Amino acid sequence: MELTNYLTRVHSIYVTQGQRVILCADLPENADPYYTVYNYDRTLPLGLLVSAFCLAVLLVGRGKGLRALLGVAYSLLTIILFMVQAIYHGFTPWGRRC
Repeated sequence: MELTNYLTRVHSIYVTQGQRVILCADLPENADPYYTVYNYDRTLPLGLLVSAFCLAVLLVGRGKGLRALLGVAYSLLTIILFMVQAIYHGFTPWGRRC
């Protein structure tokens, strides 16, 4: 997609041609869609950083490092699957309904 990137005080994202970015799509009714550059796409660098961290934990900690990573993964999965869903459906973090 080709668009014009207007630099403002709020959205000062300097982009070169061909660079991957995250777009914000404004789709009003009875009007043409309007796209703005929201932020840089940092998926690849963050993935490499997480992979390097996991590799370092496994190399230094060996068996304990593996168990630590499994514990962190289990905790994050529990938070995402249960706590976030419960809060989304109206429960407070300590279990009472709002």
